[in-house]
Order: sequence, then structure tokens, then C-alpha cells
Amino acid sequence: MDHNHRDPEQVKERIQQVLRDRFNIEDATGLELLTAMHRVTVMSNILDTQGDGEELELSGPRWWLMLRLFFEEEMDNDAGLTPSHLSHTQRVSRNTISSLLRGLESQELIVRVTDPSDLRIFRIRLSDTGRQLILRTVPARIQALNRLYAVLSPREKDELLRILHKLDRALKQATCPHHHTGGEGTA
Repeated sequence: MDHNHRDPEQVKERIQQVLRDRFNIEDATGLELLTAMHRVTVMSNILDTQGDGEELELSGPRWWLMLRLFFEEEMDNDAGLTPSHLSHTQRVSRNTISSLLRGLESQELIVRVTDPSDLRIFRIRLSDTGRQLILRTVPARIQALNRLYAVLSPREKDELLRILHKLDRALKQATCPHHHTGGEGTA
């Protein structure tokens, strides 16, 4: 049998059978949800990185990092963000953030500035070139993302967002019990 073209329903049933027989697990909904969310995330990231058949000027992770810095500026944070803060908010390791920042810095899309109140700390801000790149690429990138999810009706999108925000709050509470979770805003 071609393992690359199995019927998804048969695979699901077989996995459920193995979980029942080997582990005495009757309800594996959590595993199914996590697997589905992971697949959707991976495929969305692949499609986001590819663009509309064109070579993107910037990889997905670098673009998202720059978008984060852009929104900080728009919210009157001209000081920039520390690499540690970026690591935390982007949910990646410090090594990953360091690598992304080095790449963006070599492309002259960000600048590192020393924090005037603590000379041991530096902050990251967009360079003028980086800001112009974001201003130029956001509309097309957002339109491409919207097309990825066009299969959902507006009502389905609203419901999915409501559910994902609820799940996000619960997961934050489980991983960071001291973390105060507010309303359903976007991160």
C-alpha cells in the first residue's frame, strides 16, 4: 500500500484503535486537535513563506518580527524592544531571535541601539529601510493571508477566532499561572 496516499478516515480509525488497544485510551480528542492545529499551522507557514508564486523579499519569521517592531512604533514605542522581549513575544528561543536579528541587521532592516538607562541592554528598532519594506509589503501579504482562509465564511472565521482566543487564554493560564489574561485581543 502507498503510505503517502492513505485514506485519512482509515488512518484516524487505526490510530484510535491502537490507542485503545495499546494504552487503554478511549478519548484522544486532545491529540487529534493538536495534530490538526499543527498541520494547519505548518501548511499556513509554508504558504505564507511562498507568497503567490513569487519570491518574497523576506522570510516569514523575519517579516513577522519586523511587523511586530512596526506595530510597536505605531503604539508610540520609539525605544524599541529587547531581544529577550522579542524572544518571549514571538515564542521562539533566544538563539532563534539572535539569528533572525543578525540576518535582519545584515540586510540593514533593523538597528540595535543601546538603552540610555542601562548601557548593558540594547533595543531593536526598524531602520528606515526596514520601515519602508514593511509599508510596501503589508498590503499584499495580508491579502495573500486572507486568500488562504477564504474557504471559511465570515461567520466561520469569527467563530474560529473566538475559539482560538479562548484556547490561547487557557493554554497561557496552564503554562504561566501568574500570567493575567485579559480580553480577546490579538497578540
